[in-house]
Amino acid sequence: MFKILLADDEKTIRAGIKKIILTNVNEEVSILEARNGDEAFALCTSELPDLLITDIRMPGTDGVALMQKVSSLAAKPYMIVLSGYDDFSYAKAAITSGALAYVLKPVDRDEFISAVNKGIQLARDSRKKMNESLMQEIASNSDESPLSFPREQFPKGLYCLAVNGSKTKETLNRITGSFPCFFLSENSICRFFIIPCEALEMIKGSEELANMYTGISPLYSAPEAQSNLRKIKTQAQVALLSCYFPQKHTGIFTLDQSQMPESFADIETSWEKCISFVELHDFESVLKSIKALFNFSGIEEGQKSARLLYLYEKILENLFRRYLSISQNDAYLHSKEVMIERLFRSSSVEEWKSFVTDYVIYLAAIFNKQNGGTPFVTKAIEYMEKNFTNPDITMATVSNYVSANYTWFSEKFKEQTGTSFNDYLKKLRINKAKELLELGIYKVYEVSQKCGYRDSKHFIKSFHATTGLKPSEWAQLKSN
Repeated sequence: MFKILLADDEKTIRAGIKKIILTNVNEEVSILEARNGDEAFALCTSELPDLLITDIRMPGTDGVALMQKVSSLAAKPYMIVLSGYDDFSYAKAAITSGALAYVLKPVDRDEFISAVNKGIQLARDSRKKMNESLMQEIASNSDESPLSFPREQFPKGLYCLAVNGSKTKETLNRITGSFPCFFLSENSICRFFIIPCEALEMIKGSEELANMYTGISPLYSAPEAQSNLRKIKTQAQVALLSCYFPQKHTGIFTLDQSQMPESFADIETSWEKCISFVELHDFESVLKSIKALFNFSGIEEGQKSARLLYLYEKILENLFRRYLSISQNDAYLHSKEVMIERLFRSSSVEEWKSFVTDYVIYLAAIFNKQNGGTPFVTKAIEYMEKNFTNPDITMATVSNYVSANYTWFSEKFKEQTGTSFNDYLKKLRINKAKELLELGIYKVYEVSQKCGYRDSKHFIKSFHATTGLKPSEWAQLKSN
C-alpha cells in the first residue's frame, strides 16, 4: 500500500482530488489529509508518506515553504504541486524543491493522474531498492544479522530463486510485474533472487525462464527466511543443479526438501584420500579417488544435485585455495580453474569431472616433478599446451623435444596423466574448440584450423565423438 498526503486548505478541493485518485489509480493507496503546511510537515515526519500533493497558497506555512522543509528530510516523499496561479516563480520554486509536476487548477484529470502514477512508480522503485539493499546486507552478514527482514513485502511467504542465464535481473523484473523481485547475491553458478509467494505462478509460466536454468527453493515465511537465508540459497542451488540428473538443457526446477541428505561424510573421506594421493603423486590412486567422488550410482535422484553442489564448493574452497601458491603462477592450472568454476559451461557432469581430473593429475605431476619423478612429462604437457595448434605435433615430435625414448615416454606419459598421448592431445584440442565456439565469432572451419586440424570434416567427427554434439550444435546451445 502507498501513502499519499494531500495538503490543501479547502476541504472541497481535498475531497475532489481524493475522489479523482481513488477512482483512477489502480494501486492500493491510503490518503492522509492536511489543512495547511504545518499539519502536512508533521504528517510527513510521523507517517512517512510516499507522495505529497500540496497546494501552493495555504495559511501559515505555504506550499513553497513546506516543500523546502520536506526536502531536508532523510525520508522525503515525492512531491506534486497544485496551484491556481500560472506563475513562473511558483513553478521555479517547485522545480528547485524537486517536485515531480506542477499542475494548474482546475486540475486536468489525465495530467494529474499521470503525475500521481509516476510518483507511485518512483516510490515503488525506491522502496524496492531500499529493501533489496537491506536483504543484501543481511545475506552478506550471515544468518545472524541484527537487521530485520522487510516482512511487509511477503505477507504470504517467499521463495528464493537461483537463476543461470543472461539478463536475469531484467527478465525477472519483467515477468513478476507489480510483485517485487529482489536481487540478493551472485556466485559463479547463478544469481539469487527473492520473490513473494504470489509471483511463483508467473515464474513457472514464463517461457523466458523456461529457456534458462532456474532453481526454486521451498516456501518460507519472512521470519523463517531471516534466520535461514544461507540455507534457502543452498536449496535453490540444489534445485538448479538437478538439471544434470538427468541432463536437461534448460528449464525450471523445484526442490523436494525431504530428499536433502543429512551428511556428506563419504565425500569428505574420499576427498581427503584424493588430496593425499595427489601430494604423493600416486596417479592411479588419484584417478580411483576421483571416480569414487563422482560416483552417483545408487543415490536417490533428489540427493544427486546436493552432492554435486557440495563437491563443487569443496573444490573451490579447498582445492583451489590449498594450492594457490602453485596455481597462481601456472597458466594451465589457472585455465582449468576457470573451466571448473564455470560449472554451467560443462555440458554434463562427466565433462566437468574431466576438468577436475585434469587439474588434480596435473597437480600430482607437479609434486612428482618436485620429488624427482619424470619431469619430462610435465615439460611435454607444457609444450603441448603451447603448440597444440600445430597439426604436425605427434608423440614422436614431443618425445624428441623432451629428449625421452619414444616407448619410455609413451608408458610414463600414460602412467602420469592417466591417459594416452593421443587422447590427451585430442581432449586439449576439443576443450579449446569449445571455448572458441562459445565466443560465437568463428566459423567451424576456422575453429578447426585454430585447434590443429587440417581437415574440418575430421574435426567435426572428432568433436561429435567427444561431446555427442556437432560443433554448430554446441555453439548454438551455448549461445542460448
